[in-house]
Amino acid sequence: MIGYLLKRLLVLAVVIAGVYFAVRYSPMLQEWIHSDVAVQEDDDAVLEEGTESYRELPSSDVPFVHAVMPKMALPSGIAKMLEKDEVRLTSGRVVVYTFPDQIEEGTTEEEWVLDDHGPQCCVRRTGEGLYEIAVADGEGNKVRVLNLRARDGVWEGTQDAEGREVGLLIPNNGGENEAREALLMPQVEIALPTTGKGLAVSRTQMEAIGRITPNMLSSEEYKLKLNTEKKSALAGLESSLRGEAVWTIPNGLKMPNVARNHDIMINVSSLLPPPFTCQMEPFATTENTLVGFNVRLSDRFDFFETVTTKLLAYANAPHAPAMNGIPAKAFSIAHVYYLLSSIPQQASQPEEQRKTATRYASLFLNSAWKEFCEKNMAHLPMPDEESITLKNGKAEVFAGTLRQLIRFSGRSTQDYLCSVLSNAARDFFLSDFKEHTSVRRPAFKLRLNSVKISSDDRATWFFVILPAIARISDAS
Repeated sequence: MIGYLLKRLLVLAVVIAGVYFAVRYSPMLQEWIHSDVAVQEDDDAVLEEGTESYRELPSSDVPFVHAVMPKMALPSGIAKMLEKDEVRLTSGRVVVYTFPDQIEEGTTEEEWVLDDHGPQCCVRRTGEGLYEIAVADGEGNKVRVLNLRARDGVWEGTQDAEGREVGLLIPNNGGENEAREALLMPQVEIALPTTGKGLAVSRTQMEAIGRITPNMLSSEEYKLKLNTEKKSALAGLESSLRGEAVWTIPNGLKMPNVARNHDIMINVSSLLPPPFTCQMEPFATTENTLVGFNVRLSDRFDFFETVTTKLLAYANAPHAPAMNGIPAKAFSIAHVYYLLSSIPQQASQPEEQRKTATRYASLFLNSAWKEFCEKNMAHLPMPDEESITLKNGKAEVFAGTLRQLIRFSGRSTQDYLCSVLSNAARDFFLSDFKEHTSVRRPAFKLRLNSVKISSDDRATWFFVILPAIARISDAS
């Protein structure tokens, strides 16, 4: 039994020794065992030579895109690349963004997917702190050339051939502790409009603007006033003539689409109040490399005093000359409102009713007044020419006409005259609003101060609104 075990152990020792010597002295097996190490060393060598390996993904707590603004440090992958005289990128993508000067204009972009046998990007040092970024097509022809400025690992800016500061998305090879791509984002400045062109009031508010009701009014024989004691009734009128005009620009601003979710933060400079309140809604629509934001500009207005002053002046002003002993001030909307409101109140005094109705009818002997009413108050009860005459300086009205006037007077005629005044108030509002929106405002700009991209794939864009003459240091 013991001999059998010794024989087995001897055989096992021989097998182990054979495997050891085979591995130690076989070049083929050595190559196979060390292949992983060789691949890693080859990749390191490629990076040292200045070409790009685009294989490593960032760790879970690192964003896919690293955003850099002017005067900020570049990620180490970009910084190391700029230490070389020339680097050729053959994988990943390059995107160039050109931004507008005005809020209504559009952002443009150009994207290239890099490939060994297709578009490639060459980064070449051209001077102290100066680099050329050239994208070439599959045949080696340069299709886009940019000039990048960076010193001591700090990015200063990127310009196109026209000298405009542009945004650049470029591969970054900093390993798993850095983002795969770097967004070199300029401090974009976009001018806000200097007039209110495009501002509009909502349809709901427009329907309520200037609406007058009888309980808002206080009537005297020749004068119409707002009843200040009816504050609750006047509240609706006030709110319709005060409010906010809004200009919504769908996709009014587009930024690089470098994350799944986007947020906007807007601060206002304390140097001077801006003419508009500016809001942006993230994100309205998404394109391949751009994300669009609806821009909402709003402007406060208050036309209560101006509109009501014009309205009461219109209601109390004479619209025909004095005639037949009737003073000019009687030929006014205020006087007609008073007479037609008085007739139903005199129901217990039939004789007074007839006198008031006769006074009302006699106004239409004045052709200028009748013409004004036909043009501006066509649904007002108006006597026929044959039903009223002037004898010995006194107006005589047919009994049937008087009965009709008495029957038609009351709340319905008050409501009609209020609708006439409401239309006039709306016209005055529109006139004031047009003048308000046409007034030239101080120049303001929307400036991108920074952008932060988190590992949960969310980009936050930080803007500030400040006077157009402000310096960069004023935005902080």
